[in-house]
Formats: sequence, C-alpha cells, structure tokens
Amino acid sequence: MKYSSINTVDSLFNYDLPPSELLCDVLLARGFFVELFDNQIILSDNALLKPSSFQRLFDTKIHDALSLERLLRFSDLGELHGHNLIVLRPPITKNKVRLLFESRHVGGEVCYRLHSKCWNNFKKYQHGFKIPTSVLDTHVAILVKAFSACGCNTWLSCEGYQNNAYIYFIGPYHGLWAQMIFKKISSSYKLENHWKFSTESLHVEPCEPESRSSHNLNIEGVWTELITIGVAIYKNRIELRDLKQRIIASPEAYGFYPKD
Repeated sequence: MKYSSINTVDSLFNYDLPPSELLCDVLLARGFFVELFDNQIILSDNALLKPSSFQRLFDTKIHDALSLERLLRFSDLGELHGHNLIVLRPPITKNKVRLLFESRHVGGEVCYRLHSKCWNNFKKYQHGFKIPTSVLDTHVAILVKAFSACGCNTWLSCEGYQNNAYIYFIGPYHGLWAQMIFKKISSSYKLENHWKFSTESLHVEPCEPESRSSHNLNIEGVWTELITIGVAIYKNRIELRDLKQRIIASPEAYGFYPKD
C-alpha cells in the first residue's frame, strides 16, 4: 500500500538550503544515518552497511546501502558511489522528495530474543540493533532507528496509515528508557498529537479530525511528529547515551529497579 505524504514532506524541510544540506536532512528524516563531510554526504557507520548477525530474523538480505541506492534512483535524487558516498542529482525538488516518502507499509520490523528483556542485556549495550531501514514503515523508520542508536531496543512498529502509529519495546527497561528519552527531547517541541506510553509500548494517536475528510491530514501530522522527534533523538544520541550510563550506574535514582 502506498500513500503520498505531501504535507509531511512540504512542512519538514527548508528547500532554500544548499542542495547537499537539504538532501542530508531529507535522507536522515527517511531513516538513513548520513553525515555531511567536506560538503559530501556520507552514509555513516551508524547505518547498517552490511548484513547483520540478526539478518535471518529480518528475513531480508537488504542492508541500508543497497536500499538507499534503490530509493535514490527511484526518486532521481542521486546515486550511491561505493558503499557510502552519496552523489546528489540536483535540483532537489518537492516532487522528488515526495517519491522518497511514499508511505510503504512493510508489515514489520525486526527481531526479538527473550534474553534481550533482562537488565544485564539492557546495561550491556550503548546502542541497540542496527536495523535495516527497508524493514520499517516510511514515517516511523527514523524514530525506531534513533531509539536503537540510544540503546533502546524495539521489536515491532507501524506508522499507522489511517490509525495510530505504534512501537513496541523489548521489555520494561527499554520501555522506561524510551519514555525518559521522549520526555527529555519532546520538551523542546509543541506536539499536537497524543503520545501514549505504556510499560512496553508507544502509541501515537492523531488529534481529533474536524471532519472525516480531514483524517489523512491528521495522520500526516502524526507522521511529521514521528520524524521530528526521531531526528532530534538521533542528533542528541551522544548525550542520551551518557545519560543511559548514569542510569546503569545508579538505576534506582532514575526509577529503574532491576530484578534480574
């Protein structure tokens, strides 16, 4: 199923930026961890650059370099040279970016192992699984991957399409950590939709539509917030990783009570 997120794309980006900066912003929002270095866009080593040890659980051999190359060619935004150098193809237009953000429900995510729920596993890793963007829905990809970059593991996600978006976390420690991340980051933004956390999940519900015909606009509002918060989390990942280390050193002081 495909749906063009016109309002999401048009509101998120500053099309007056230099092309390399604009494309860097666009690709990050789409769930690809890129960096701008000497005016060149690089797919960073935070991305999944080769099939991972969890590949059989993803049920795909597509890693980020391969899926990014396909999307760049499909949208006519550029091409990939080697494994990580992105060569843009100007101009970067709204119509091209809209192609990149077509809603594709891929029905999924990721991987799940029972031992991942335990406290020892939570405290062991500074960051979580490197998840291929291709197994994530278009508008929730950056949020899922940003959580993972901060050591918060997930096992299921969906952008919602015409319902609420959701993410499920691997156990209560990851769920509580996700809430803390969100609280710290969201304080800088005015969010209009309903972000609801439970012990092990997040649901983002659209604000009540004024009319049935305006429903898609509200869904796009959810998508815009998912991307905005996801990008902000990723850009603050170093600070958030440091916070996780402080939590691990004194868990009770932060509301964590390890039982295993």
